[in-house]
Amino acid sequence: MIILPAIGAKIVVRPGSYGLRRVGKVADPKQNKFWDAIYHTLRESGMFNFPIKKSSDSINPYFGNFGMRWHPKLMKPNYFHIGVDIKDKLNAKIYPVADGILEYSGMGVVDGRYVFLSHPEIKTEDGFVLYSLYMHLSEYKVKFTKYQKMLREVSLHTYPNISIKKDRPVGLMGDTGDGAGYAHLHLQMEFRNKKGDIVAIDPSIIIGAEQKENSSAAIRSKKKFLEFAKENEADLMHWRDGSVSWGR
Repeated sequence: MIILPAIGAKIVVRPGSYGLRRVGKVADPKQNKFWDAIYHTLRESGMFNFPIKKSSDSINPYFGNFGMRWHPKLMKPNYFHIGVDIKDKLNAKIYPVADGILEYSGMGVVDGRYVFLSHPEIKTEDGFVLYSLYMHLSEYKVKFTKYQKMLREVSLHTYPNISIKKDRPVGLMGDTGDGAGYAHLHLQMEFRNKKGDIVAIDPSIIIGAEQKENSSAAIRSKKKFLEFAKENEADLMHWRDGSVSWGR
């Protein structure tokens, strides 16, 4: 069990634009020292792994880091990305970042096929619990039966508790939902409390990657984006596999 300091006074409303995304709060950038300590405590716990069997440099450096970016599908500037986008081949296995409890798996317009886990061993002093969300999957590998879904409904989502170990794949890499035209995992980590507050945090350090800013963060117009895309065409096409035009 890890008990972290209270975070309620260390969060802010999510800046920028974010379309249909439901998460409304993020770690306060003015409280970097506090949050860096949180990230390092979690990383040094030894509880967390990278979710694919590849190195941590598979996070998209243009649009896939936590924080501000140009949104390559919506073609919008100043979009605050609340997770990390990790590339691998289509149908590569996705693993939990840590042991957890299955909360949901299903299909959504934005999320595509997804798996949602709670990590009740990680709590804050003010009642937040850590969760992880795995999005844009081609297939999810963990789910409730119809009977278990009924039990979950009548028990207010408290029973049954299905444990998911971090060596068990939860899904396969895909591009469902509003994925940006290439096979990737959108990994989201967030704290939630019983009041319904959701606070997105940067997964990077926790899963053994480096915290970075998106290189598209300063782009403010479609014209500038297309210039950026042309300048970085070779690498961008590597990330996109050439499947969708950047100009759409």
